[in-house]
Amino acid sequence: MSEKKDLAAQSSHDAPAPHEKQDWEQHINDQLLFQANILQNVRDGIIVTDMQGTISYWNTGATQIFGYQPEEMLGKTPALLYPNVDQEQMATDLQHILAGNDFVNHWKGRTKNGQVVWVDIKTTPLYDGHGKVIGFIGVSRDATQNKLAQEQLQESENRFRILADTSPVLIWMADQSKECIYFNKMWLDFTGRTLEHEKGYGWAEGVHPDDYASCLEQYVAAFDQHLPFTMEYRLLRSDGIYRWILDTGSPRFAPDDTFLGYIGSCVDITERKEFETRKDEFVALLSHELKTPITSLKGFTQILQRRFKEHDDGQALQFLARMNKQLGKLSVLINDLLEISKMQRETLPLHYEDFDLKSLIQEIVENLQAPTLTHQIIFESSASVFVHADRDRIGQVLLNILNNAVKYSPQADKIVLHMTIDQQNVTVSVQDFGIGIAAPHQQSIFERFYRVPDPIEKTFPGLGIGLYISREIIQRHHGRIWVEGEKGEGSTFNFTLPLSKNGNAPFQDDRK
Repeated sequence: MSEKKDLAAQSSHDAPAPHEKQDWEQHINDQLLFQANILQNVRDGIIVTDMQGTISYWNTGATQIFGYQPEEMLGKTPALLYPNVDQEQMATDLQHILAGNDFVNHWKGRTKNGQVVWVDIKTTPLYDGHGKVIGFIGVSRDATQNKLAQEQLQESENRFRILADTSPVLIWMADQSKECIYFNKMWLDFTGRTLEHEKGYGWAEGVHPDDYASCLEQYVAAFDQHLPFTMEYRLLRSDGIYRWILDTGSPRFAPDDTFLGYIGSCVDITERKEFETRKDEFVALLSHELKTPITSLKGFTQILQRRFKEHDDGQALQFLARMNKQLGKLSVLINDLLEISKMQRETLPLHYEDFDLKSLIQEIVENLQAPTLTHQIIFESSASVFVHADRDRIGQVLLNILNNAVKYSPQADKIVLHMTIDQQNVTVSVQDFGIGIAAPHQQSIFERFYRVPDPIEKTFPGLGIGLYISREIIQRHHGRIWVEGEKGEGSTFNFTLPLSKNGNAPFQDDRK
């Protein structure tokens, strides 16, 4: 009897008190409620089925994707949601899951109102407490917008390829690494090579050896700065003949401004280049043929001036002075045409030397200021700057820019000229306060024979030669030339020259 009491006492001691059991059950219920709230509030659709595929759980996320309420789907199968999915394939997929593998796929479903919905679905086995598979858990995410975006992108790419392959110009595309990833049919027909051969840097094998270095240099320089570019080079055609190509490239950007690479188009300009060559040869020949009679006319004019001076014929001397002035202008024009011809044939001589650019500018300003009564030419500079260049040619550039500044600012009374230096270059700037140049024309004015198509511009004499010659001279000195300003507010012409390695004080940047 005593043993039974002891056993009862021990049993009474081991059993949980009633209030502890209630607390534990409440804890379990709270955890289940907490988990249920999570499952109901996630945006993904969560569907649980038994081994036969009958739905036993359907959360709010599933309702948002497919439109069915839980009571409409409980007891049904997911086949209702995916009428286009092969049921045999679905059964095979379930066997794959039963083997302990997750199943991930991209399925086309249908909502309650009949609309197509694309879902990314992941299905995993559902285990009981003993590790036995008792059903399946499917997690679905609405991927309709992504799918539509992919389809629209694919459609856009298809349209681009159709347009590109039917285009009469050569088209290429490069990615962020500078390597070409696409060439249209016209390019491949032109070169006679396959896309695989041309991709990457394969296309460069067709560039003429004499053009390869400059072509690649311009391409890489523009690419690194994400800037548009235009360049000319010779490209080998499928018949073994090199043709001149005008290549225009533009950077590509994503909607968020991420750099994607480049797209470019090329046209065959061989006929134009041949015409330009014939034209240059004609201009050179004509200029040479005109120099002799011009020289003779100037000589005869001087003889007549001496004779009429002896007879004190003032009117005749006045006429001869005008004639001599016009002959001088004609001589300048002929010399400019000869300069252009030499530049086109790469025969323009340059005589390099180290000289003080400040001294040259002062000399040019003094020589020009004497006959210029309408403008004060102000040179703002203090230190000497030595450059290694052709002194006469740089003087020619300065004189041309300053003459233009005077000519195109008839209502102004001053021109400001100054220099700035950095570690490698000196920049010369000439500012006028005249008619200015609109932005669309600021690059074109350095082209040969270009005149701004504006009624005001046409009132000023000129053939559009001087700035072209200036650009060629500066570029041959490894500098650059450009213009800034706005129409009606004056212009500032700038050009750079590399500093001489000898004669300059060490550079100090005093800017704060």
